[in-house]
Amino acid sequence: MDGNALQAASARGYEGIVKLLLEKGADVNAQGGWHGNALQAASARGHEGIVKLLLRMVQMLMHREQTTAMHCRQHQLKVMRQCEAAA
Repeated sequence: MDGNALQAASARGYEGIVKLLLEKGADVNAQGGWHGNALQAASARGHEGIVKLLLRMVQMLMHREQTTAMHCRQHQLKVMRQCEAAA
């Protein structure tokens, strides 16, 4: 069993479909299927181009999460300073 559509396309080496699914918001980290996730499926089957594509997507998502967390923390500090100044 191949899990979700991204995992199936990754396991079968369909790079164009993988790109399309990622563009449409497929969850690169979704778990399930025989291999666990799309990256593991592509890696197990030797699809190097898809592995690189999925790794770039994971890296981009991690950067986005870190940037969002940093902005949230900066906003929290700003609000705390404003509250302290008003007190």
